[in-house]
Amino acid sequence: MEGSKVSVLKTSVEMGWDILQISLQKEKNERIENRRKRIYEKFKGKNSKINEEKIEQEKIEKEKIKQKEEEKETFILEISKTINNLIEELKQFINLKKEEFSKIKLNTKQFDSFQLKIDSNQEEVNKNNLNINSTENKEEKLQEQFDILSKNDEKYSQKLQKVFLDDLEIMENKSQELKMQLQNKLYKLLKTQTKEKNYKIQNQIEKLVEVEKSFHQTKFQEISLSSWDLIEEYEEQIEKSNELRRDFDLKIQKLELEIENQKMENQTKLVKLNYNLEILKERELENQEVIKQQRTTISEKREILNNLKKKFDEKKKAFEQENITLTEELKQIQNNFENLRKSFEKLVENENNQFVLNVEMQKKRILEQVNNIFQFDEIIHKNFLGLNWEKPNLLEKINEIFDSISNENFDLKKLFWKQIEKPIEKTNMKVWELFEKQLKKHLKILIERKELSEEVILLNKNMKN
Repeated sequence: MEGSKVSVLKTSVEMGWDILQISLQKEKNERIENRRKRIYEKFKGKNSKINEEKIEQEKIEKEKIKQKEEEKETFILEISKTINNLIEELKQFINLKKEEFSKIKLNTKQFDSFQLKIDSNQEEVNKNNLNINSTENKEEKLQEQFDILSKNDEKYSQKLQKVFLDDLEIMENKSQELKMQLQNKLYKLLKTQTKEKNYKIQNQIEKLVEVEKSFHQTKFQEISLSSWDLIEEYEEQIEKSNELRRDFDLKIQKLELEIENQKMENQTKLVKLNYNLEILKERELENQEVIKQQRTTISEKREILNNLKKKFDEKKKAFEQENITLTEELKQIQNNFENLRKSFEKLVENENNQFVLNVEMQKKRILEQVNNIFQFDEIIHKNFLGLNWEKPNLLEKINEIFDSISNENFDLKKLFWKQIEKPIEKTNMKVWELFEKQLKKHLKILIERKELSEEVILLNKNMKN
């Protein structure tokens, strides 16, 4: 980078030096031309007048030559246009003749196809009309007419082909003749032009030689007068150029010092950049290790997540299946419970009916025995003892006892069904446990009933005794 900067500075200095030299040379040339003009104005005289007349004559001759050349060019352009038009007409004529020839070929092909069709039809007619004698003369006439037509068509086609070929040959010959004529004319024109041009060029060369001789004479006179002035100016310009070189050398030294300072700054910056680059590389390595660890942890967590998802899905499926099975079991339990309830109701009704019947039977027996006892007691009191007898209140007490038994039975039935219906409304999962408890309670009630019935039987026995 530093070498490129120095080379750029050197090239810029060299360019500046070249520009200065070019500007000095331009100034010199301008001064010399001004002095030449002054000297030329002093020493004009006869030579100036002669030169002006020659220049005017040359201008007039040049204008004439230009006019002639323009006329020739226009003539050549017109000839080329006419040639192109003729060639286009020939092409059109040839294309028309080709189209006619193609049409003739198509007609001949159609005629041949038509002839083939006629031949085929003729064969069919000959096959179908072998046994017919009346149509033979007609067919012969048709064949003769057809042969005549075919011959006439062939002749006509041959004539057309000959005419077309003759026309093509004539057109080709004409085109060749026109080409030859045009070539000859162009060759003649070019010859005349070359002769005139050579003559004019020689005259112009002679005139230019004379003008150059006169110009060199005047120039020599000018140089002889202005040689000392030019030498002085050249010395002044050399001094100026030396001063400019010194200025450029000082500027170059300053630029070199600036370049060295920039080198030092750039070196310090490079050291800092290298240090920062090493730090960044170390951080990149650390980041890569961290990224690897994170990737491993992410992959492990993903595996754990996938396993958890699988377990969750399996548990969900198992739970759904359990839910389905439990719902089915619950439905079965409800159905079984309803069936048990119905059967239990029937059992309870039967037992209640039996209990009521037993109670009534026992009541009747007890009442009969009590009435018998009352009769015996009345007979004993009146006949044997001669005492008054009054009925005791045993019958009312017995009726109250039996009524209380029947009422207790009715109340127990209601309580039982209320206690069974409550847990069904609250929870459906603990139906069997509650049902077992209610059955146990009902069994206790039945046992109590049996005990009461046994007590009643014992009372009856005692009454009998």
